[in-house]
Amino acid sequence: MFELGVGPVFSDGWKAFTENIGKVLLFALFYFIGIVVAMIPIMLILGGAFFTMMVAGASGGNEASQMLAGLAGGTLFLFVIVYIVVLIALIGWYAGFAHGLKMIMFGGSPEFSDLFSQYRKLGNLILLAIILGVLIGIASIFLIIPGIILAVFWSQSYLLVIDKDMDAISAMSASWKRVASDFWTVLGIIVVLTLAFGIVGWLLGMIPVLGGLVDLFFLTPFAFMCIWALYYALFPPVPDAQAAPVAATDYVEPAPPPPPPPPPSTEDKGDDEGITLK
Repeated sequence: MFELGVGPVFSDGWKAFTENIGKVLLFALFYFIGIVVAMIPIMLILGGAFFTMMVAGASGGNEASQMLAGLAGGTLFLFVIVYIVVLIALIGWYAGFAHGLKMIMFGGSPEFSDLFSQYRKLGNLILLAIILGVLIGIASIFLIIPGIILAVFWSQSYLLVIDKDMDAISAMSASWKRVASDFWTVLGIIVVLTLAFGIVGWLLGMIPVLGGLVDLFFLTPFAFMCIWALYYALFPPVPDAQAAPVAATDYVEPAPPPPPPPPPSTEDKGDDEGITLK
């Protein structure tokens, strides 16, 4: 079903997106609502900090202004803490969004609760983000090319954590080994995907509000479908792997087979043979 190539990846992604457009838009709406809710405390704290600083600056150099300035500093510190917490929460939310789009790709219908499905993997997702960020970042500081190479080799790590429930290190190892056998093909696909979606996203960013909505509800899900198409071209899905497992309470012990018939009796056979007709 999935083939490794620029054309097949775009084709499979587009087919999955267009054939399930209703499910995609609804799930993207759930995702958008979660982001908005997560950003509310950040905006409130940031707004309170700026307001406090403005009041402190307008009140002159008296004791009250110093207290307001201290309050503003404490508010900014709180903002940093809340920002980190929200960022960590959005990592799981983002993974849940990717998981839901994967379900759609195989004909499933994700619900709002599926956005929370990846939080049990949050530790591995955060660890993976830290490791990749540090290693790729260090490689990119000296020369850009090594950073790009490492990013391509480990490009499937996040999806392996989401799809196969791997730990961070195992996902990095599996991604490296599989991509190594088709490195140049994968590199070409990733470059084309990055340029195509990056340019379109940049153009949409020039359109206030509407461009952001088109990006969120159309461009981002379509990009994810292409990313999953590339992933499954590298790691073909196992047949029936997407089917829901049977619950333990739904399992019925099969009835035992009937016992085999008893062997014929030798005594009866002998008696029968001993009978003679007059």
